[in-house]
Amino acid sequence: MKIKKSLLTLSLALTASLLNAEDDGFYMSVGYQIGEAVQQVKNTGAIQNLADKYDNLSNLLNQYNYLNSLVNLASTPSAITGAIDNLSSSAINLTSATTTSPAYQAVALALNAAVGMWQVIALFIGCGPGPTNNQSYQSFGNTPALNGTTTTCNQAYGTGPNGILSIDEYQKLNQAYQIIQTALNQNQGGGMPALNDTTKTGVVNIQQTNYRTTAQNNIIEHYYTENGKEIPTSYSGGSSLPLSIRLTYHNDAEYLLQQAATIMQVLITQNPHVQTSNGGKAWGLSSTPGNVVDIFGPSFNAINEMIKNAQTALAKTQQLNANENAQITQPDNFNPYTSKNKQFAQEMLNRAEAQAEILGLAKQVADNFHSIQGPIQGDLEECKAGSAGVITNNTWGSGCAFVKET
Repeated sequence: MKIKKSLLTLSLALTASLLNAEDDGFYMSVGYQIGEAVQQVKNTGAIQNLADKYDNLSNLLNQYNYLNSLVNLASTPSAITGAIDNLSSSAINLTSATTTSPAYQAVALALNAAVGMWQVIALFIGCGPGPTNNQSYQSFGNTPALNGTTTTCNQAYGTGPNGILSIDEYQKLNQAYQIIQTALNQNQGGGMPALNDTTKTGVVNIQQTNYRTTAQNNIIEHYYTENGKEIPTSYSGGSSLPLSIRLTYHNDAEYLLQQAATIMQVLITQNPHVQTSNGGKAWGLSSTPGNVVDIFGPSFNAINEMIKNAQTALAKTQQLNANENAQITQPDNFNPYTSKNKQFAQEMLNRAEAQAEILGLAKQVADNFHSIQGPIQGDLEECKAGSAGVITNNTWGSGCAFVKET
């Protein structure tokens, strides 16, 4: 939502000019023009130069009269009331609305980009206990797996850079992913609330099953941990009992952006190997086989910048919301030349500039998205699942970032 070029803009612009009249050089310019003209007459007697200087002086005075008339026009009670109302309604939209708030949409785009990036590449990122503890492994449900929704972390390659994600790191990433997905899912989390709403909580069910191969006859045992004790649930040949962990989370923009940052932090610090034979060519990139940062580094950087700019925009909307609680009092007999009314105009100007800064950050989030590698950007825009937060057999490989909607 753009700030309207109304009397608000006019009055603020004029007031800003008048607040800095001396700095803008109006009075200094007038004095200089007169002084220079008189000095030239004394020194050279150049009547034409004197006439030119006084023509310039006349133009300056006409400009001043025009500006003064605009100030008087903007000083009417109705104009001031309209300016205050426009400023207030714009602030309310930024902080309290969802679909019409550029700041809200910027946060939503950053969240979708982070979870979408994981959905696009998760299929080729291995996970497991590593080579030293290959008798225990885990599977995670509701994940972007190939033609399914279950990822089994049972690989025995080395963990860390150029290896696989350890079970602990995958679990950390998956928890952040599940929280965001649940929050964005209208049927489960109800969607992310407005930016000024920090009171809501949500519940996420994380599906994971623990497995252990026993030393005797390689029997696979399903178990879960309760109060530090391992509780067996079934054995090979029996039906497994998937464990669902219930977590309560803060359903607000600040907490969800932290989860998005966690997803990117795990991917960048662990830097696992991309398990394709031709590297980034599987996504239409020209890179050779390597780690995720080698192949997707520019996209990771862009998404990190999206998250940071969204966090900054959110912080500024919180400040804006706090300032809106302190109502602007309309002065009687507004006169921009008095110190009291200059202060009023400065407060109006500060609030308008704060809103403009938030709008600029929201635009920067969109610009960051468009700096993601082209083929990856296309995958992020694609959505096989149909809606945000929904994970199906077709979720893998598509980001569901809902760019057009945001």
